[in-house]
Amino acid sequence: MAERARRVNLPSPPLSTLATRWRPLKVCYSGAVARMEFRACGLRRLTHWAFAAFLATESVAHGNGAFPDTIQIFVAPERGDEFVLTTNFGLVMSRDGGASWQWTCEHGDGLGVGRYEAARAPSPRIWGLSDLGLAFTDDIGCQWTSAVPDGRVAPYDLFADPTDPLRLLILVAGGNGSETSIYESTNAGATFGRQLYKAAARETLTTVESARSDPRVIYATLLPARNPGHPVLLHSGDGGSTWTALDSGPVVDAEDLRIVAVDPTDARTVFFRVVRAEHEELAVTRDGGATFTLPLAVPGKLTAFVQLADGTLLAGAANGNDGAVYRSVDRGATFTEISRAVHPRALAERAGKVYVAADDIQDKFALGVSKDRGQTWQRVMGFADVRGINSCGNLTALCRPSCRAQVANGVFGEAACRGPLMDAGVTPVVPPGTEGGCGCRVYNREPRGFSLQLLMVLALLRRRSTKMTRRRGRGPQWTVQRLVACITHFSPFGK
Repeated sequence: MAERARRVNLPSPPLSTLATRWRPLKVCYSGAVARMEFRACGLRRLTHWAFAAFLATESVAHGNGAFPDTIQIFVAPERGDEFVLTTNFGLVMSRDGGASWQWTCEHGDGLGVGRYEAARAPSPRIWGLSDLGLAFTDDIGCQWTSAVPDGRVAPYDLFADPTDPLRLLILVAGGNGSETSIYESTNAGATFGRQLYKAAARETLTTVESARSDPRVIYATLLPARNPGHPVLLHSGDGGSTWTALDSGPVVDAEDLRIVAVDPTDARTVFFRVVRAEHEELAVTRDGGATFTLPLAVPGKLTAFVQLADGTLLAGAANGNDGAVYRSVDRGATFTEISRAVHPRALAERAGKVYVAADDIQDKFALGVSKDRGQTWQRVMGFADVRGINSCGNLTALCRPSCRAQVANGVFGEAACRGPLMDAGVTPVVPPGTEGGCGCRVYNREPRGFSLQLLMVLALLRRRSTKMTRRRGRGPQWTVQRLVACITHFSPFGK
Protein backbone atom coordinates (compact mmCIF):
# COMPACT_ATOMS: atom_id res chain seq x y z
CA MET A 1 0.00 0.00 0.00
CA ALA A 2 2.84 2.39 0.77
CA GLU A 3 5.20 1.68 -2.08
CA ARG A 4 5.14 5.20 -3.58
CA ALA A 5 8.31 7.14 -2.86
CA ARG A 6 7.34 10.58 -1.71
CA ARG A 7 9.49 13.59 -2.33
CA VAL A 8 7.46 16.69 -1.60
CA ASN A 9 10.13 19.08 -2.82
CA LEU A 10 9.79 18.70 -6.59
CA PRO A 11 9.41 20.68 -9.84
CA SER A 12 7.84 24.12 -9.79
CA PRO A 13 5.27 25.16 -12.39
CA PRO A 14 6.22 27.85 -14.86
CA LEU A 15 5.55 31.41 -13.85
CA SER A 16 2.39 32.56 -15.59
CA THR A 17 4.24 35.45 -17.21
CA LEU A 18 6.93 33.30 -18.84
CA ALA A 19 6.95 32.11 -22.40
CA THR A 20 7.27 28.33 -22.50
CA ARG A 21 9.72 28.48 -25.38
CA TRP A 22 12.43 30.13 -23.23
CA ARG A 23 15.25 27.77 -22.39
CA PRO A 24 16.80 27.68 -18.91
CA LEU A 25 20.46 27.98 -18.03
CA LYS A 26 22.30 24.68 -18.46
CA VAL A 27 25.80 23.44 -17.71
CA CYS A 28 27.33 20.28 -19.18
CA TYR A 29 30.44 18.31 -18.39
CA SER A 30 31.55 15.52 -20.69
CA GLY A 31 34.73 13.54 -20.15
CA ALA A 32 37.93 15.43 -19.38
CA VAL A 33 36.92 18.54 -21.29
CA ALA A 34 34.22 20.74 -19.83
CA ARG A 35 32.08 22.98 -21.93
CA MET A 36 29.54 25.39 -20.56
CA GLU A 37 26.55 26.26 -22.69
CA PHE A 38 24.19 29.06 -21.84
CA ARG A 39 20.76 29.25 -23.36
CA ALA A 40 19.10 32.32 -21.92
CA CYS A 41 15.67 32.95 -23.44
CA GLY A 42 16.17 34.26 -26.95
CA LEU A 43 19.87 35.02 -26.50
CA ARG A 44 22.54 33.41 -28.64
CA ARG A 45 24.46 30.46 -27.22
CA LEU A 46 27.57 31.62 -25.40
CA THR A 47 30.56 29.41 -24.63
CA HIS A 48 33.09 30.31 -21.91
CA TRP A 49 35.77 27.67 -21.48
CA ALA A 50 37.49 29.51 -18.65
CA PHE A 51 34.39 29.47 -16.49
CA ALA A 52 33.82 25.79 -17.23
CA ALA A 53 37.33 25.00 -16.02
CA PHE A 54 36.78 27.14 -12.93
CA LEU A 55 33.57 25.31 -12.04
CA ALA A 56 35.17 21.95 -12.70
CA THR A 57 38.00 22.64 -10.27
CA GLU A 58 36.10 24.45 -7.54
CA SER A 59 32.85 22.49 -7.27
CA VAL A 60 32.71 19.30 -5.22
CA ALA A 61 32.08 15.99 -6.99
CA HIS A 62 29.63 16.97 -9.65
CA GLY A 63 29.41 15.68 -13.18
CA ASN A 64 26.69 17.96 -14.45
CA GLY A 65 27.08 21.33 -12.80
CA ALA A 66 25.37 20.25 -9.58
CA PHE A 67 26.33 18.18 -6.57
CA PRO A 68 25.40 14.52 -7.09
CA ASP A 69 22.14 14.05 -5.27
CA THR A 70 19.25 11.64 -4.94
CA ILE A 71 15.68 12.50 -5.96
CA GLN A 72 13.25 9.59 -5.47
CA ILE A 73 13.06 5.85 -4.70
CA PHE A 74 10.92 3.22 -6.41
CA VAL A 75 10.59 0.06 -4.30
CA ALA A 76 7.10 -1.26 -5.09
CA PRO A 77 6.43 -4.64 -3.42
CA GLU A 78 5.37 -6.03 -6.81
CA ARG A 79 8.87 -5.32 -8.16
CA GLY A 80 10.41 -7.94 -5.92
CA ASP A 81 14.06 -7.26 -5.16
CA GLU A 82 14.37 -4.35 -7.60
CA PHE A 83 15.49 -0.92 -6.39
CA VAL A 84 15.48 2.18 -8.58
CA LEU A 85 17.11 5.27 -7.08
CA THR A 86 16.63 8.37 -9.23
CA THR A 87 19.35 11.02 -9.10
CA ASN A 88 20.27 14.30 -10.74
CA PHE A 89 22.74 12.46 -12.98
CA GLY A 90 20.75 9.39 -14.05
CA LEU A 91 19.25 6.22 -12.58
CA VAL A 92 20.94 3.85 -10.12
CA MET A 93 19.38 0.41 -9.91
CA SER A 94 19.72 -3.02 -8.34
CA ARG A 95 17.91 -6.13 -9.50
CA ASP A 96 19.21 -8.41 -6.75
CA GLY A 97 18.00 -6.78 -3.55
CA GLY A 98 20.95 -4.42 -3.25
CA ALA A 99 23.77 -6.94 -3.69
CA SER A 100 25.00 -5.10 -6.81
CA TRP A 101 24.30 -1.70 -8.34
CA GLN A 102 24.40 -0.34 -11.89
CA TRP A 103 24.01 3.13 -13.31
CA THR A 104 22.24 4.57 -16.35
CA CYS A 105 23.45 8.02 -17.35
CA GLU A 106 21.22 10.83 -18.54
CA HIS A 107 20.97 10.76 -22.32
CA GLY A 108 18.64 11.51 -25.19
CA ASP A 109 15.16 12.59 -24.12
CA GLY A 110 16.07 11.68 -20.54
CA LEU A 111 18.49 14.58 -20.14
CA GLY A 112 18.00 16.90 -17.19
CA VAL A 113 15.09 15.06 -15.58
CA GLY A 114 14.21 16.50 -12.19
CA ARG A 115 10.90 14.72 -11.62
CA TYR A 116 10.18 11.01 -11.98
CA GLU A 117 7.01 8.93 -11.67
CA ALA A 118 6.70 5.14 -11.85
CA ALA A 119 3.70 3.26 -13.17
CA ARG A 120 1.94 0.73 -11.01
CA ALA A 121 3.81 -2.57 -11.09
CA PRO A 122 4.16 -4.87 -12.92
CA SER A 123 4.39 -2.17 -15.60
CA PRO A 124 8.08 -1.21 -15.97
CA ARG A 125 7.34 2.31 -17.19
CA ILE A 126 9.06 5.30 -15.59
CA TRP A 127 8.24 8.84 -16.67
CA GLY A 128 10.69 11.72 -16.51
CA LEU A 129 9.95 15.43 -16.61
CA SER A 130 12.56 18.01 -17.60
CA ASP A 131 12.86 21.27 -19.50
CA LEU A 132 12.86 19.10 -22.61
CA GLY A 133 9.34 17.94 -21.79
CA LEU A 134 7.84 14.60 -20.78
CA ALA A 135 9.60 11.35 -21.68
CA PHE A 136 9.28 7.73 -20.60
CA THR A 137 11.38 4.59 -20.41
CA ASP A 138 10.36 0.94 -20.13
CA ASP A 139 13.88 -0.42 -19.47
CA ILE A 140 15.21 1.71 -16.58
CA GLY A 141 16.71 4.38 -18.80
CA CYS A 142 18.22 2.35 -21.62
CA GLN A 143 15.94 4.12 -24.07
CA TRP A 144 13.87 7.25 -23.53
CA THR A 145 10.89 8.17 -25.71
CA SER A 146 9.59 11.72 -25.83
CA ALA A 147 5.86 12.28 -25.34
CA VAL A 148 5.13 15.34 -27.45
CA PRO A 149 1.43 15.35 -28.30
CA ASP A 150 1.16 19.05 -28.98
CA GLY A 151 4.02 21.50 -29.43
CA ARG A 152 1.82 24.33 -28.16
CA VAL A 153 1.75 23.00 -24.59
CA ALA A 154 4.56 22.22 -22.15
CA PRO A 155 4.10 19.66 -19.31
CA TYR A 156 5.52 20.67 -15.94
CA ASP A 157 4.05 18.22 -13.41
CA LEU A 158 2.42 14.79 -13.43
CA PHE A 159 0.86 12.13 -11.25
CA ALA A 160 0.75 8.41 -12.01
CA ASP A 161 -2.49 6.72 -10.94
CA PRO A 162 -1.49 4.06 -8.35
CA THR A 163 -4.44 1.87 -9.44
CA ASP A 164 -4.03 2.03 -13.23
CA PRO A 165 -0.63 1.79 -14.99
CA LEU A 166 -2.08 3.50 -18.09
CA ARG A 167 -3.54 6.57 -16.40
CA LEU A 168 -1.54 9.74 -15.95
CA LEU A 169 -2.64 13.21 -14.81
CA ILE A 170 -0.51 15.94 -16.36
CA LEU A 171 -0.24 19.67 -15.71
CA VAL A 172 0.64 21.61 -18.85
CA ALA A 173 1.29 25.25 -19.70
CA GLY A 174 0.21 26.87 -22.95
CA GLY A 175 -0.47 30.29 -24.36
CA ASN A 176 3.10 31.50 -23.71
CA GLY A 177 2.88 30.25 -20.14
CA SER A 178 -0.21 32.31 -19.22
CA GLU A 179 -2.61 29.33 -19.35
CA THR A 180 -2.36 26.10 -17.34
CA SER A 181 -4.51 22.98 -17.64
CA ILE A 182 -4.98 19.43 -16.37
CA TYR A 183 -4.87 16.65 -18.96
CA GLU A 184 -5.61 12.96 -18.49
CA SER A 185 -3.66 10.34 -20.41
CA THR A 186 -5.15 6.84 -20.57
CA ASN A 187 -2.37 5.28 -22.65
CA ALA A 188 0.61 5.71 -20.30
CA GLY A 189 1.59 9.11 -21.63
CA ALA A 190 1.72 8.31 -25.34
CA THR A 191 -0.90 11.05 -25.82
CA PHE A 192 -2.31 13.57 -23.37
CA GLY A 193 -5.96 12.69 -23.93
CA ARG A 194 -8.79 14.91 -22.73
CA GLN A 195 -8.51 18.21 -20.93
CA LEU A 196 -10.04 17.91 -17.45
CA TYR A 197 -9.64 21.50 -16.28
CA LYS A 198 -8.41 24.80 -17.68
CA ALA A 199 -7.41 27.57 -15.30
CA ALA A 200 -8.32 31.16 -16.00
CA ALA A 201 -5.73 33.39 -17.62
CA ARG A 202 -2.70 33.96 -15.39
CA GLU A 203 -3.91 31.48 -12.79
CA THR A 204 -1.38 28.72 -12.13
CA LEU A 205 -2.16 25.10 -11.34
CA THR A 206 0.60 23.74 -9.10
CA THR A 207 -0.16 20.08 -8.24
CA VAL A 208 -2.70 17.36 -9.06
CA GLU A 209 -3.42 13.90 -7.61
CA SER A 210 -6.17 11.28 -7.65
CA ALA A 211 -7.23 9.05 -4.76
CA ARG A 212 -6.17 5.41 -4.63
CA SER A 213 -9.37 4.29 -2.91
CA ASP A 214 -11.54 6.11 -5.48
CA PRO A 215 -9.68 7.23 -8.66
CA ARG A 216 -12.66 9.37 -9.68
CA VAL A 217 -11.72 11.74 -6.85
CA ILE A 218 -9.13 14.26 -8.03
CA TYR A 219 -7.56 17.15 -6.14
CA ALA A 220 -5.58 20.04 -7.60
CA THR A 221 -4.05 23.22 -6.17
CA LEU A 222 -4.11 26.60 -7.83
CA LEU A 223 -2.59 30.04 -7.32
CA PRO A 224 -5.20 32.66 -8.30
CA ALA A 225 -4.14 35.71 -10.27
CA ARG A 226 -5.95 38.32 -8.18
CA ASN A 227 -5.05 36.93 -4.75
CA PRO A 228 -1.82 34.91 -5.09
CA GLY A 229 -1.35 34.73 -1.31
CA HIS A 230 -4.55 32.72 -0.94
CA PRO A 231 -4.11 29.34 -2.69
CA VAL A 232 -7.22 27.47 -3.84
CA LEU A 233 -7.99 23.75 -3.58
CA LEU A 234 -9.90 22.20 -6.50
CA HIS A 235 -11.93 19.01 -6.01
CA SER A 236 -13.65 16.69 -8.46
CA GLY A 237 -15.62 13.59 -7.53
CA ASP A 238 -16.48 12.46 -11.04
CA GLY A 239 -13.13 12.00 -12.73
CA GLY A 240 -12.71 15.64 -13.71
CA SER A 241 -16.05 16.32 -15.40
CA THR A 242 -17.02 18.90 -12.78
CA TRP A 243 -14.95 20.81 -10.24
CA THR A 244 -15.49 22.67 -6.98
CA ALA A 245 -13.17 25.43 -5.74
CA LEU A 246 -12.63 25.29 -1.97
CA ASP A 247 -11.30 27.97 0.36
CA SER A 248 -7.89 26.99 1.70
CA GLY A 249 -8.79 28.29 5.18
CA PRO A 250 -5.75 28.42 7.52
CA VAL A 251 -3.25 28.39 4.69
CA VAL A 252 -4.20 31.93 3.70
CA ASP A 253 -1.18 34.22 3.27
CA ALA A 254 0.90 31.23 2.17
CA GLU A 255 3.21 31.53 -0.80
CA ASP A 256 2.04 28.17 -2.12
CA LEU A 257 -0.10 25.13 -1.32
CA ARG A 258 0.88 21.74 -2.77
CA ILE A 259 -0.52 18.25 -2.49
CA VAL A 260 1.77 15.84 -0.66
CA ALA A 261 -0.46 12.75 -0.70
CA VAL A 262 -4.03 11.51 -0.62
CA ASP A 263 -4.62 8.91 2.09
CA PRO A 264 -4.62 5.51 0.31
CA THR A 265 -7.64 4.28 2.28
CA ASP A 266 -9.66 7.49 2.64
CA ALA A 267 -10.24 9.73 -0.38
CA ARG A 268 -11.36 12.59 1.87
CA THR A 269 -8.07 12.79 3.79
CA VAL A 270 -5.36 14.79 2.02
CA PHE A 271 -1.95 16.03 3.16
CA PHE A 272 -0.52 19.31 1.87
CA ARG A 273 2.72 21.23 1.93
CA VAL A 274 2.20 24.87 2.94
CA VAL A 275 5.03 27.12 1.77
CA ARG A 276 5.64 30.27 3.79
CA ALA A 277 8.41 32.86 3.68
CA GLU A 278 10.38 31.64 6.72
CA HIS A 279 9.15 28.07 7.25
CA GLU A 280 6.85 25.36 5.93
CA GLU A 281 3.94 23.44 7.39
CA LEU A 282 2.11 20.18 6.80
CA ALA A 283 -1.63 20.71 6.46
CA VAL A 284 -4.30 18.00 6.68
CA THR A 285 -7.94 17.91 5.63
CA ARG A 286 -10.15 14.98 6.60
CA ASP A 287 -13.33 16.18 4.93
CA GLY A 288 -12.25 16.68 1.34
CA GLY A 289 -11.04 20.24 1.82
CA ALA A 290 -13.83 21.78 3.90
CA THR A 291 -11.54 22.26 6.92
CA PHE A 292 -7.79 22.09 7.57
CA THR A 293 -5.44 21.49 10.48
CA LEU A 294 -1.71 22.30 10.69
CA PRO A 295 -0.08 19.59 12.84
CA LEU A 296 3.55 20.16 11.79
CA ALA A 297 5.68 23.26 11.23
CA VAL A 298 9.35 22.95 10.29
CA PRO A 299 12.14 25.49 9.84
CA GLY A 300 13.36 25.37 6.27
CA LYS A 301 11.30 23.12 4.02
CA LEU A 302 9.52 19.79 3.90
CA THR A 303 11.32 17.35 1.62
CA ALA A 304 9.76 13.88 1.97
CA PHE A 305 6.67 12.05 3.16
CA VAL A 306 5.38 8.48 3.41
CA GLN A 307 2.36 6.79 4.94
CA LEU A 308 3.31 3.32 6.19
CA ALA A 309 1.10 0.27 5.90
CA ASP A 310 0.21 0.48 9.61
CA GLY A 311 -0.92 4.12 9.26
CA THR A 312 2.24 5.70 10.71
CA LEU A 313 3.24 8.92 8.96
CA LEU A 314 6.84 10.01 8.40
CA ALA A 315 7.87 13.44 7.14
CA GLY A 316 11.35 14.63 6.19
CA ALA A 317 12.62 18.19 6.40
CA ALA A 318 15.74 20.21 5.57
CA ASN A 319 16.98 23.45 7.07
CA GLY A 320 20.26 24.50 5.53
CA ASN A 321 22.71 21.68 6.23
CA ASP A 322 20.45 20.07 8.83
CA GLY A 323 17.99 17.27 8.18
CA ALA A 324 15.23 15.79 10.32
CA VAL A 325 12.57 13.07 10.32
CA TYR A 326 9.22 13.52 12.06
CA ARG A 327 6.73 10.79 12.95
CA SER A 328 3.02 10.67 13.68
CA VAL A 329 1.36 7.62 15.22
CA ASP A 330 -2.12 9.21 15.41
CA ARG A 331 -2.73 9.54 11.64
CA GLY A 332 -1.43 13.08 11.48
CA ALA A 333 -2.98 14.69 14.54
CA THR A 334 0.49 15.32 16.04
CA PHE A 335 4.12 14.85 14.96
CA THR A 336 7.32 14.23 16.94
CA GLU A 337 10.90 14.70 15.76
CA ILE A 338 12.58 11.29 15.96
CA SER A 339 15.84 11.57 14.03
CA ARG A 340 18.45 14.01 12.78
CA ALA A 341 20.72 11.29 11.45
CA VAL A 342 19.73 11.70 7.79
CA HIS A 343 18.96 14.40 5.25
CA PRO A 344 15.86 12.86 3.60
CA ARG A 345 15.17 13.49 -0.07
CA ALA A 346 12.39 10.87 -0.36
CA LEU A 347 10.83 8.14 1.77
CA ALA A 348 9.26 4.80 0.78
CA GLU A 349 8.24 1.53 2.40
CA ARG A 350 8.52 -2.10 1.32
CA ALA A 351 7.95 -5.25 3.38
CA GLY A 352 7.89 -3.36 6.68
CA LYS A 353 11.16 -1.50 6.02
CA VAL A 354 11.40 2.24 5.42
CA TYR A 355 13.87 3.45 2.80
CA VAL A 356 15.29 6.94 2.53
CA ALA A 357 16.94 8.66 -0.41
CA ALA A 358 19.64 10.55 1.44
CA ASP A 359 22.51 12.99 0.89
CA ASP A 360 25.46 10.88 -0.24
CA ILE A 361 27.93 13.57 0.84
CA GLN A 362 26.62 14.44 4.30
CA ASP A 363 25.04 11.11 5.26
CA LYS A 364 27.79 8.97 3.67
CA PHE A 365 25.14 6.94 1.85
CA ALA A 366 22.64 7.60 -0.92
CA LEU A 367 20.12 4.96 0.17
CA GLY A 368 19.38 4.04 3.76
CA VAL A 369 16.95 1.74 5.55
CA SER A 370 15.14 1.81 8.88
CA LYS A 371 13.59 -1.19 10.61
CA ASP A 372 12.07 0.83 13.46
CA ARG A 373 9.85 3.27 11.54
CA GLY A 374 12.47 5.96 11.08
CA GLN A 375 14.06 6.01 14.52
CA THR A 376 17.45 4.75 13.35
CA TRP A 377 18.99 4.35 9.90
CA GLN A 378 21.51 1.99 8.34
CA ARG A 379 23.44 2.32 5.12
CA VAL A 380 22.22 0.36 2.08
CA MET A 381 24.45 1.87 -0.61
CA GLY A 382 26.35 4.94 -1.70
CA PHE A 383 27.28 6.17 -5.16
CA ALA A 384 30.74 4.63 -4.69
CA ASP A 385 29.05 1.19 -4.63
CA VAL A 386 28.05 1.40 -8.29
CA ARG A 387 29.85 -1.43 -10.07
CA GLY A 388 28.95 -0.96 -13.71
CA ILE A 389 26.93 0.76 -16.39
CA ASN A 390 23.52 -0.68 -17.19
CA SER A 391 24.23 -3.29 -19.85
CA CYS A 392 21.84 -2.67 -22.71
CA GLY A 393 22.37 -1.56 -26.29
CA ASN A 394 25.16 0.98 -26.76
CA LEU A 395 24.68 2.43 -23.29
CA THR A 396 28.17 1.55 -22.07
CA ALA A 397 29.76 3.57 -24.87
CA LEU A 398 27.26 6.36 -24.42
CA CYS A 399 27.73 6.70 -20.67
CA ARG A 400 31.45 6.06 -20.34
CA PRO A 401 32.61 9.71 -20.79
CA SER A 402 30.29 10.87 -18.03
CA CYS A 403 31.23 7.87 -15.89
CA ARG A 404 34.90 8.78 -16.15
CA ALA A 405 34.06 12.31 -15.08
CA GLN A 406 32.20 10.96 -12.04
CA VAL A 407 35.21 8.79 -11.17
CA ALA A 408 37.55 11.77 -11.50
CA ASN A 409 35.30 13.78 -9.18
CA GLY A 410 35.29 11.03 -6.57
CA VAL A 411 31.59 10.15 -6.96
CA PHE A 412 32.12 6.66 -8.42
CA GLY A 413 34.90 4.14 -7.96
CA GLU A 414 36.87 2.81 -10.93
CA ALA A 415 34.65 -0.27 -11.13
CA ALA A 416 31.63 1.87 -12.00
CA CYS A 417 32.65 2.32 -15.63
CA ARG A 418 32.66 -1.36 -16.45
CA GLY A 419 30.22 -2.80 -18.95
CA PRO A 420 29.95 -5.72 -21.37
CA LEU A 421 32.06 -3.92 -23.99
CA MET A 422 34.71 -2.84 -21.51
CA ASP A 423 34.97 -6.25 -19.90
CA ALA A 424 35.44 -7.87 -23.30
CA GLY A 425 38.29 -5.52 -24.17
CA VAL A 426 36.37 -3.89 -27.03
CA THR A 427 36.85 -0.19 -27.62
CA PRO A 428 33.39 1.35 -27.89
CA VAL A 429 32.52 3.68 -30.72
CA VAL A 430 30.00 6.39 -29.93
CA PRO A 431 28.04 7.33 -33.05
CA PRO A 432 28.40 11.02 -34.04
CA GLY A 433 25.67 13.16 -32.55
CA THR A 434 24.81 10.66 -29.81
CA GLU A 435 27.46 11.59 -27.27
CA GLY A 436 25.52 11.48 -24.03
CA GLY A 437 25.89 11.25 -20.35
CA CYS A 438 26.97 14.83 -19.83
CA GLY A 439 23.96 15.05 -17.56
CA CYS A 440 22.82 18.55 -18.42
CA ARG A 441 21.03 19.89 -15.39
CA VAL A 442 18.87 22.96 -15.08
CA TYR A 443 20.08 25.11 -12.22
CA ASN A 444 18.06 25.12 -9.04
CA ARG A 445 16.71 28.40 -7.79
CA GLU A 446 18.67 27.63 -4.63
CA PRO A 447 22.07 26.54 -5.99
CA ARG A 448 23.94 24.32 -3.56
CA GLY A 449 27.62 25.01 -3.02
CA PHE A 450 28.47 27.13 -6.04
CA SER A 451 26.44 30.34 -5.67
CA LEU A 452 29.64 32.39 -6.14
CA GLN A 453 30.30 30.72 -9.49
CA LEU A 454 26.71 31.29 -10.56
CA LEU A 455 26.91 34.97 -9.68
CA MET A 456 30.07 35.28 -11.75
CA VAL A 457 28.35 33.56 -14.64
CA LEU A 458 25.39 35.95 -14.40
CA ALA A 459 27.72 38.95 -14.27
CA LEU A 460 29.50 37.80 -17.42
CA LEU A 461 26.22 37.07 -19.17
CA ARG A 462 24.80 40.42 -18.20
CA ARG A 463 27.81 42.24 -19.60
CA ARG A 464 27.65 40.30 -22.87
CA SER A 465 23.87 40.44 -23.27
CA THR A 466 23.77 44.19 -22.49
CA LYS A 467 26.11 44.86 -25.42
CA MET A 468 23.98 42.66 -27.68
CA THR A 469 20.69 44.33 -26.81
CA ARG A 470 22.11 47.84 -27.12
CA ARG A 471 23.22 47.00 -30.66
CA ARG A 472 19.64 45.94 -31.35
CA GLY A 473 18.26 49.21 -30.04
CA ARG A 474 16.87 47.80 -26.79
CA GLY A 475 17.79 48.62 -23.23
CA PRO A 476 19.65 46.20 -20.96
CA GLN A 477 16.66 45.81 -18.62
CA TRP A 478 14.80 43.69 -21.21
CA THR A 479 17.63 41.14 -21.28
CA VAL A 480 18.13 41.02 -17.52
CA GLN A 481 14.42 40.38 -16.94
CA ARG A 482 14.34 37.54 -19.42
CA LEU A 483 17.53 36.04 -18.05
CA VAL A 484 16.11 36.01 -14.51
CA ALA A 485 12.90 34.53 -15.87
CA CYS A 486 14.82 31.70 -17.49
CA ILE A 487 16.72 30.78 -14.34
CA THR A 488 13.53 30.68 -12.27
CA HIS A 489 11.47 28.93 -14.96
CA PHE A 490 12.25 25.38 -13.88
CA SER A 491 13.56 24.08 -10.58
CA PRO A 492 14.13 20.37 -9.98
CA PHE A 493 13.50 20.98 -6.30
CA GLY A 494 10.38 23.11 -6.13
CA LYS A 495 7.45 20.89 -5.16
